Amino acid sequence: MVRKRDVLQRRAGFSNPQNPLRRSAVLANLLDSERWSFYPLDAGIGLTGDGLSPLVMSLGTRLATRVSFAASVRLFRCFCGWAPSSDTIQQLVLGMGKDSVAYMDQAPVPPDDGEILVIEVDGKATPTATEAELKKRRGKRPQKPHTCRCARHRGQAKRACRGKKKRRKLGDKSKNGRSITLVVMYTLKQGDDGRLHGPINKRVWGSYAPRKVMLAWAREQATKRGFAPATAKRIHLVVDGEICLYDGLSTLFPQATFALDIRHVEERLWKVGRALYSPDHALVEQWVEDQRERLYSGRALELVTGLKAVKLTLSARAKRDADKRDALSALIGYLDKRLSMMAYKDLIDEDRVIASGIVEGARAMEWGSGSTVVACGGYPREPKSCCIFAVSSSTGIGSGSLHGATNAGWIKCKPVSES
Repeated sequence: MVRKRDVLQRRAGFSNPQNPLRRSAVLANLLDSERWSFYPLDAGIGLTGDGLSPLVMSLGTRLATRVSFAASVRLFRCFCGWAPSSDTIQQLVLGMGKDSVAYMDQAPVPPDDGEILVIEVDGKATPTATEAELKKRRGKRPQKPHTCRCARHRGQAKRACRGKKKRRKLGDKSKNGRSITLVVMYTLKQGDDGRLHGPINKRVWGSYAPRKVMLAWAREQATKRGFAPATAKRIHLVVDGEICLYDGLSTLFPQATFALDIRHVEERLWKVGRALYSPDHALVEQWVEDQRERLYSGRALELVTGLKAVKLTLSARAKRDADKRDALSALIGYLDKRLSMMAYKDLIDEDRVIASGIVEGARAMEWGSGSTVVACGGYPREPKSCCIFAVSSSTGIGSGSLHGATNAGWIKCKPVSES
């Protein structure tokens, strides 16, 4: 039986031939209720069971890794005159992210690598919905009260339906978060001027998998790139100070050099300076500059000794010094355990990396700007696949993920909703 189908073909007229939106996108609108019908035309022109061409799927998912689902729909419609629904894009991201692990495992070794491998590791907890929040979203919707439709009274009616929000206790900043580990790998090449230039062949990978799994992935990728455990090549690791990361990486990379992100240390110095000398900003700034000079000149142990001496000058029981004691104790405990990663003068002389700016930037871009991961973070539904695809798109090889998945037959013909 032949069912009625409408196939719409659009071409966006852009003057730039390199713009992917200029290529033809075949868009289909299913008019029947039976979504599992087979259409020979779809197979001939390359449409999946979702009724979308690979180009549409690629554009939708790549947009979703930069902005929210709703914003992805608006941007898509602005350039193409049509857009899949936000639910469709969400399902595409989840489905493709599920198979991106296999794609990254099969990704080829980058050519023309540098001489020094740099690995930056960081973590972040994305918020997820609690059971109480999910309970409010499930079940039948409450009947809306009869009121006028002006913006002011409509908002009052919505708040009345939701009921009073439970106030948090003082200091409670829990967000029911799930931890994500982000790994950035790239190489540096020494130039004629003796300095290390890069980054070269940067790859970013993130997952909700346990830390041990992510660190093992970094070890595997380093071996593939020619930096085996027994290699004489130099490997440099930059972390934000988490002891579990240092212990795991030092086991997997016994010959590597480590650097504690110096920006994290400076942030803590400013916090202690404000606790000691606030509100005199000039005095705070002078004290912090003195401590930074010790850091950059390789006198980290002297810095810790000086902080302990300052703590001894404070009263052990006076309430006026309680905040100062707490701030100093926290900083001393933080630095004492990480002195082996604070040889900044030697690292600067060798032009090594002493700050994890690349992984911090990737984290802020992927998870801090309303992107796909943030949009899905409130729903504990396959967040791992969503996170993986969003991060893999910024590696520079993400554009081939859809192509590789299509050729391997990974894209499943699962029907999803369309607008």
